[in-house]
Amino acid sequence: MADDDCKADGVKILDFNQALAAAETWFAANEADAAPDRKIHEYPEVYPEVKPPPPYTVGTAAKHYVEWHRLHRRGIYAVYSAVRRHIVEPLGDIPLSELTPSLIQSWFENLVTTPPIIGTSRYTGRTFGPVPTDPEKLRKRKRTANGILRHLKSILNRAYEYGFVDSNWAWANVRPFKNANRKPPEACLEKQQIVALLQSAREDARDLISGGLLSGCRAGDLMKMRVGDYYSELKRVRVHAGKTQNLFHVALSVEGDKFFKRLTNGRSSKELMFLRENGRAWSYYHFRVQLTKASEKANIKPEVTPHKLRHTFASKAAMAGIPLKVIASQLGHKTTAMVDRYYAHL
Repeated sequence: MADDDCKADGVKILDFNQALAAAETWFAANEADAAPDRKIHEYPEVYPEVKPPPPYTVGTAAKHYVEWHRLHRRGIYAVYSAVRRHIVEPLGDIPLSELTPSLIQSWFENLVTTPPIIGTSRYTGRTFGPVPTDPEKLRKRKRTANGILRHLKSILNRAYEYGFVDSNWAWANVRPFKNANRKPPEACLEKQQIVALLQSAREDARDLISGGLLSGCRAGDLMKMRVGDYYSELKRVRVHAGKTQNLFHVALSVEGDKFFKRLTNGRSSKELMFLRENGRAWSYYHFRVQLTKASEKANIKPEVTPHKLRHTFASKAAMAGIPLKVIASQLGHKTTAMVDRYYAHL
């Protein structure tokens, strides 16, 4: 038990430091049984189950690609897991010279028609859900399949470029599913919903919500924004985008400029812009919890997500007649492709 109501005795009632010490002892005792895929950063070898060449197989190509990805790209865990589950396991033993368009096409279509994996446990193994029949769920399944196909093509194209296979004919003409990314337009927050959400939110969460609505920044970028990233003379905030690793500026409206000026007044430039009520930095989890509570209190359904704040900013900007090129720049996009897809109709 925690020492919220009773004094800690170190046995049945623990304070934070005692609980932390107990947790560290438990983890040390169970480290040998930890699932390897949760600790890939500690394992220098990727996919040790893949047999070494010859022949040069899809599994070997995937292994070399993921090793390269770990050094040069971000998001290694998601790529590592997707490639192992959907590419190395079903195709890993096949030599590149034996690949055919029909084989890859059959594998690609099976990604949609086979039951989806909904959980994995070292005790129960993998659990599967039903094959989706709902049109929206089927679209999402096709979108996922398209992403896995892109991984496979990246793996095989890299092997082709390095001369491990003589031709790319086996996969070059396998096409992704069409219209898989065309999800139904998402509704933005209406004015009365915004007011209700802000009134229902805790004060520290209210500032972070307002920051998202007035700047269009991703929640993660707001959480690491510093006071010095606000330029009062230019009426802009500087954004270090965690997703794209780009640096860009967001021009603020009159209301947005007043908000950030109030938020930064008299504070050190190196201090985090947004802090929780206990003075600590925000995490995505804590912000999501506060958004959920505020949504329930304001009776907004479905509940507001951090991304919906960004979506509302872009939607309101489009409806106000701001050019799509400007909106794309405000969101940190290099092209207008995403803005054209989701906001041109507004």
